[in-house]
Amino acid sequence: MFPGGFFALENTEESKAKLEIIGRLEKWSKDFNAKNIPEVCGLFAKDLVASYPGTADRNYDDMCRQFKEKLIRSDLILRYEVPEIEQVVFAGDIVVVRLIWTLKTSQKDQPSTEIIREKGLDVFKRQKDGVWKILISYAYPIGTH
Repeated sequence: MFPGGFFALENTEESKAKLEIIGRLEKWSKDFNAKNIPEVCGLFAKDLVASYPGTADRNYDDMCRQFKEKLIRSDLILRYEVPEIEQVVFAGDIVVVRLIWTLKTSQKDQPSTEIIREKGLDVFKRQKDGVWKILISYAYPIGTH
């Protein structure tokens, strides 16, 4: 045993970063479901690169435009569940998160709901103001119901 709680002190910054990022991811799903577009876009860094199979890479403006277009539609009901966190890797000002997102989507006039599960890898970078934002995001579908 190391005197002075060596391991607890060593992991303080890492633990704090992980908790902040998990909190931001959980808040993001709530913001998305509330159609809070500024907060939805606020999770992403201005120099974002987002990749999804079958589409061109998107930057911050493309990603926010896509979210806005979907969220303002009155005929479409979208709901993200809180993500399932599989792994969080801390490396100073970079944190890599492996996760699974679940999106429930339906049309207002139809009772059926489609469930889309996506496995993702999000690379967070601590910004100059200390806020963690997604710099790189990769996602791919793992199932639709």
